[in-house]
Amino acid sequence: GTEHSLAPPDGGWGFVIVMAIAVTNFCTFMPLVTFGIIFGGFMRSLGDEAGGTGFTVGLYFFAQWSTGLLANVLLQKMSYRKVGVMGAVLNFIGMLGGSFATNLYQFVLSFSVIQGIGYGLMLPAMLTAFNLYFDKRKAMAYNFATIILILSCVPLPAFGSFLLENFGFRGANLIESAIALNCLPVMMCLHPVEWYAKKRKVSLNQINAQELTELGKLIEKKGEAIASGLHEDGNLLNSSPETEGQNVGTKSICPHIWNSLVRSLDLGLFTDPIYVNVIIGMSLCISADFSFLSSLPLLLTSFRVNSDDATLILTIFYVADIFGRVGLFTLSACAEVRNRNLLLVGAILASCFRTAFVMDQSFWSLSVCAAFMGSLRCLFQSTFPLIIAELYTKRFVTAFSLFMLVCGIISLFIGILIAVVKDATGSDVVVVHFLTVLNVLCAVPWLLEYLCVRLRRRTPNGGN
Repeated sequence: GTEHSLAPPDGGWGFVIVMAIAVTNFCTFMPLVTFGIIFGGFMRSLGDEAGGTGFTVGLYFFAQWSTGLLANVLLQKMSYRKVGVMGAVLNFIGMLGGSFATNLYQFVLSFSVIQGIGYGLMLPAMLTAFNLYFDKRKAMAYNFATIILILSCVPLPAFGSFLLENFGFRGANLIESAIALNCLPVMMCLHPVEWYAKKRKVSLNQINAQELTELGKLIEKKGEAIASGLHEDGNLLNSSPETEGQNVGTKSICPHIWNSLVRSLDLGLFTDPIYVNVIIGMSLCISADFSFLSSLPLLLTSFRVNSDDATLILTIFYVADIFGRVGLFTLSACAEVRNRNLLLVGAILASCFRTAFVMDQSFWSLSVCAAFMGSLRCLFQSTFPLIIAELYTKRFVTAFSLFMLVCGIISLFIGILIAVVKDATGSDVVVVHFLTVLNVLCAVPWLLEYLCVRLRRRTPNGGN
């Protein structure tokens, strides 16, 4: 006999989800791309343009990524559409509040904290919907969304200058807030996947085999939980009647609270060494990429590159980024490649070209290295949600939310370390070498993991 099961539509309304990702990312990237143009004068009036900008943008990214823990809880309590709508409202309130700020603390509260939390809720919500709508076309569809995003961001600097000249920084931010309000109807388009899921025939033998597999995993988890419970609730071999009576209250309550927290937030993922290796590596690469991107104009200035040549080098960098994303989209449409392998290759090559970038400071060398580094950005920015979707499809919500939390913490510490390195050495080149080390810290553990897995497969009874 046969039964029917629901399969991802792999298209249809899923392409609306793809456009929702592109539009949402555009509306949230817009104030970041135009930040220096629109708010530069305001920050200058506060007395510290560079420091205020760095602090505001850094705190924004920290709030965005650290919202993963809150998103993890909310996505298990309500639908991803409701979480996305909540994020869209907060994002709009944060942007709108920045128009009325009169000091740095008010601006940071609205722009960095409220707006960062808003995008931190929208990001996992729309990626959760995307993961449910796509299966085989997942990489191609997501890369298409990133192409739309990068192309739409090209005219933003000119658009920001136009708004500032005609409406002032407060009026310009009000107009950008109105544009960001489009996130609200976009989040409402995150329909339940059950409305569009395909029905496919599944044999009873396949269903029984799947049920047996899930039952085996459940028994294994229950066994681990029982063993953990015996260990946590009391060391029976070392307990005595005197201490047993004193500790029974705390030993029965504390482990119960902790186990409930672990189950509700799925913190058991942190006991998976592969998951920990993956999210730490991705967090290091993403944080290093954002830090290098923000320091690139200052780096060219320290190399004493004239303004015309610096503008040309930056243009080469961003144009190469576009071509890199188009190439990645073409590759994902023509072949099936593991996204984790792509990020690993990107981490290794980016380390090489960043080193070459600071070693030879001639115009042609800087231009060639900028082209390669720009084309490699897609391997960091377009692969991280797909990597988690490949490895943890059924646990994507918690896996991605916890990754956001870890990435936020790591990015905060990296920002602090960059400041320490810059103050201690006074050299932008040393900062670039530090960012290169972060890529190495991603690549080496991943290569060691691949080596260990291959050795276990070749060893008899390696799986045991």
